[in-house]
Amino acid sequence: MNKQESARRQVLAAINQMDRRVSIADVVTKTGLGLNTVSSVINDIAREAQAHLEVTTQGVIYYIFPSNLNYVYLSNRLLNFLHVIWGRIFRMSPSFSESRLVLYCCFRSR
Repeated sequence: MNKQESARRQVLAAINQMDRRVSIADVVTKTGLGLNTVSSVINDIAREAQAHLEVTTQGVIYYIFPSNLNYVYLSNRLLNFLHVIWGRIFRMSPSFSESRLVLYCCFRSR
């Protein structure tokens, strides 16, 4: 496992341990990872899991992750992986959204 994947696993574990409402500072404190690493990883996970942001009156930004975070996150990663495989198998170049939609429909229909 590479450093990036290890960091992702640590950040995901921290998010779940803190009931899916976290700030970057919370995750840095919990994991011991660097600020830049956590910021990059948490933003990637938030985008992939469609997290929401909450800003307090003090300016603290909290990431609010869905209750089914692990399912959503892993499903999206699987769809991205299948998109790569799809492109390699068929050597076609449909737009990302078109091929992802086809994969999504195939994956969800089962």
